[in-house]
Amino acid sequence: MKTLPLDHREPLELTSDFSLKALRVFLTVDECGSMATAASRLRSSSSGISQQISGLEKSVGAPLFDRTVRPMVLTLTGHLLKEHATRILDAVSTARSELMAMELLKPNRLRMAVIDDLDATITPALAGHVTDRFPGCVFSAYSGRSDTMTDMLIQRKADIAITCEAPSDHESYEVIPILSEPFMLVCAKGAIDTDRDIRSQLESIPFVHFDGELPLGRLVNQHLRRLNLTLKTRYTFDATRSLLAVTRDIGGWALGTPLCMMDSIRFRDSLDVHQLPFSGFTRTVSVVARRGEFSDFPQRMANICSDLIRVHIIPELTNFAPFAAQKLVLHLDSDQQKDAEQTVQQAMSSVQV
Repeated sequence: MKTLPLDHREPLELTSDFSLKALRVFLTVDECGSMATAASRLRSSSSGISQQISGLEKSVGAPLFDRTVRPMVLTLTGHLLKEHATRILDAVSTARSELMAMELLKPNRLRMAVIDDLDATITPALAGHVTDRFPGCVFSAYSGRSDTMTDMLIQRKADIAITCEAPSDHESYEVIPILSEPFMLVCAKGAIDTDRDIRSQLESIPFVHFDGELPLGRLVNQHLRRLNLTLKTRYTFDATRSLLAVTRDIGGWALGTPLCMMDSIRFRDSLDVHQLPFSGFTRTVSVVARRGEFSDFPQRMANICSDLIRVHIIPELTNFAPFAAQKLVLHLDSDQQKDAEQTVQQAMSSVQV
């Protein structure tokens, strides 16, 4: 049997057209070494990934992977297609970015996926900015938990996401942090006496927890493990409003962030917030987009989001949790940072008065 060297070049015999999506799937499978791992990274099913690869193999008329070894490796045809696929996708990304920069390519629609904690604060302003810059563009927005928003971006059901969970494929996505917020202790009104040791009091108060499958729940669990702190959990919820309502009703305590509280205004008068009685931790909210597809537009949106948080959230946060407002970090340029510092100082002055 004749063995061809890896640098042998034969033209690919294509029997049908194939999509850019299929090429992206192909490169991901090659990088991961298995369809199951690629499916996990792309938030897809193994059968869906397998169908994409089978369709490509039918198109070129030859196997692309040697499936008899683990991890899978490319065949000669696979190596050749990889070179072409990489060049094609790079060229498409570069062309789109340059056209966007010259504003020759105007999107006819833009789909945003925004975490529900920020949806009401920033989505209306983002919609106005998009329609001002791209007249005729149809703007649509979806809101929900962070992992769902990230999934929508990966599955191309959204173009830009504002989320706390970045995709695992860092090379394919641009991640622009806009906000890092501290976790704080939330408890029923009067449940904790601040004149006594707070941590010791928590042992006799019910702990109300975010579901461990949620991004927030995972963050809390990871931090508690770092502290070697084991808590008896009788109540878990997947919605902030439910968690806060039960915390209030049973006289319990929970761990949450300023944005969680901002999104649940009606509970504020019946809950207290305190600094953590142990080492702190934060979560970061970012604008995430597929790298190179929208030129500098994701950065512009990140700047707008940071400004909106500075104007609408920091002053209100300072009123009920000044310690959290001081620890909240906006990722801004130098001019925006000066404005943010001034906003905090003014808000703190008004609280002291």
